[in-house]
Amino acid sequence: MCTSQTHLVSRILLSWKKRSFHHCMFSSFYSESITAPVDVHNVYFHNSGGFSEENGLNKCSPSLCERRVLKRNSQKKFLQSPLLRKICGSSINISVGESTNISTTQTRHYSWNSWTIQIAKSQPVTWAQECLEQIHSTVGLPWWLSILVTTLGLRLCVTFPLSVYQNYILARFENLQPEIKELAQKLKQETIIATKMYSWSEKTARTAYNRSLRKRIAELIVRDNCHPFKATILIWFQLPMWISLSFALRNMAFMFPYQNTAAQVVFMELSVGGTLWFSNLAIPDSSLAIPIMLGLVNLVIVEMHALRRMQRFSKLQKWTTNLFRGLSVVMIPVAMIMPSCVSLYWLCSSLFGLSQNLVLQIPKVRRFFRIPQSPSESPTPFLDAAQNLKTKLSRKSK
Repeated sequence: MCTSQTHLVSRILLSWKKRSFHHCMFSSFYSESITAPVDVHNVYFHNSGGFSEENGLNKCSPSLCERRVLKRNSQKKFLQSPLLRKICGSSINISVGESTNISTTQTRHYSWNSWTIQIAKSQPVTWAQECLEQIHSTVGLPWWLSILVTTLGLRLCVTFPLSVYQNYILARFENLQPEIKELAQKLKQETIIATKMYSWSEKTARTAYNRSLRKRIAELIVRDNCHPFKATILIWFQLPMWISLSFALRNMAFMFPYQNTAAQVVFMELSVGGTLWFSNLAIPDSSLAIPIMLGLVNLVIVEMHALRRMQRFSKLQKWTTNLFRGLSVVMIPVAMIMPSCVSLYWLCSSLFGLSQNLVLQIPKVRRFFRIPQSPSESPTPFLDAAQNLKTKLSRKSK
């Protein structure tokens, strides 16, 4: 039963008090999943009209209970009425006997913990956890190396081909821009002529121009098969995979959702499966080296994209760049409280992402994967990035 329903039933039951009916409140108001029986012979209520953990519950006087029991028949009729069951739904169980009990189970669906628990118990996370355990048991490597191998394998087999396809789509779409600009100029001339011939208003002319331009651009995109939405396919695969593996490693470090023998064995293996300064992968990195390196690598990735198109930044691109800079910084304290196995996976994934971006900037590699040459492509990408960095630093120093 949702919170609004609980409030509504509580208000209805509160009105009984004023009419000398039975007054009862739900103790499950403060818990996520609690069954709270309320006995009409021992009715509880708070003096101030609400429950609190400090004040607890105050018991009614016996004389008041005796007077209220006389109204039992009226209460039975209300508890058995379709109105209450319609309000409460199937989550309220009502039984009427010598002592009338009302049992409710309330779940706060907006709770952050409930969402994380649902994700941790989801099927993709279970598959990711089984995949990690299978790779570890098959290869026989320590856990830190198993995490590294799993990350590298998934990146090479899943995200790298999708990243190549993303660059292919973006390059083809970028090559359409000169043709789109030329088409826009022709449509402007045609719109001016049509405005004079048919005496169009400015609003009508603008609407006709925009409609014609969108239609022509759509035809060009279909012709070259380079719809920009296809470039987002990398996100739809990479983000769920990243979340699933992160929750899977977190489950293994916390022995969640089951504390059976197999979970205890995995936990013990993680406790001794690290290396160097992070020998225990089930606890956070006390040296903070992995979280700091994670934040620095993510910032380097963001700055690389910013340096590539330093002179062609729109307001939206600037806002997006600043957003990812902020997220890179926020990831540092988040990694500090995560088990070392999770932060190690994040670091390995970011390092591979950085290497992937560097490799796909090389013109020979792009030609090898048949990515068409585009106006923004540079024959010397790394030298250009260094020069842009110097220019950016010199501007800030001034």
